[in-house]
Amino acid sequence: MSKILIRYAEIGLKGKNRKDFERLLINHIRQSVNPEKITLSQKQIILLVKSNLINQTIAKLKQVFGIAWFSPVAESPA
Repeated sequence: MSKILIRYAEIGLKGKNRKDFERLLINHIRQSVNPEKITLSQKQIILLVKSNLINQTIAKLKQVFGIAWFSPVAESPA
């Protein structure tokens, strides 16, 4: 499994309805990519996708409105 870190920009400024905008963005990502798992924490989204689908996932994420930037990430011990 591979992880992709996604950051968003303007929807983080929406105030009381920020959660609604985050939920919409996550729904759009799910419809586009179909990841194994999505985690939202501290104004960032982490996707867990199958390793053999990483290139296709990256290509599809480029088309999702609301994403400021994203990058594949690797975990390492502390």
